[in-house]
Amino acid sequence: AILKDPRAVSVRFVLCYPDGYEVGMSHVGSQILYHVINERPDALCERAFNPYSDAALLLRQRRLPLCSLESGTPLAEFHVVGVTLQHELTYPTVLSLLELGRIPLLASERGDHEPIVLGGGPGAYNPEPLAPFFDAFAIGDGEDTVGEVAEAIKASAGRARKARLEALANIPGVYVPAIHDPEQVQVSKR
Repeated sequence: AILKDPRAVSVRFVLCYPDGYEVGMSHVGSQILYHVINERPDALCERAFNPYSDAALLLRQRRLPLCSLESGTPLAEFHVVGVTLQHELTYPTVLSLLELGRIPLLASERGDHEPIVLGGGPGAYNPEPLAPFFDAFAIGDGEDTVGEVAEAIKASAGRARKARLEALANIPGVYVPAIHDPEQVQVSKR
């Protein structure tokens, strides 16, 4: 685990894997992104996993938010909530992660102080089924895009949500459903 002081960075990411800890920790793509983000002195990255049904039930009963592994920070307190979309069978779990993390399910219902929900992975190549729930999708290799995402979030900090989405929409390979026409988006070719 890499631990950083959240007051010493400009951008805070939490990478969420929509399956249990054992499955998510073995995912190489998440490990790569975790290290790429944490190599930046201006950013931190933590991880969260979908709790199994018994733990999810306890969180709901006790009215506790889903928190990150490293510091126990609620998901809603990060700037970016990145969700790995490995396959369609995890899509319902993605919604559970958002709900347990106390993030409004629909992107259109999120306010200026709520995190950007960013999807990536193989499922992002067909983002439309999840478009109502995500603010943006990184289409292509995340390790090539995540630095630009961090820069855009950093540059638009303190601004309205729309300005943050517009900053993301200017990154090649990032699809923002609220801004882009899905038939006009091109995949990043790096």
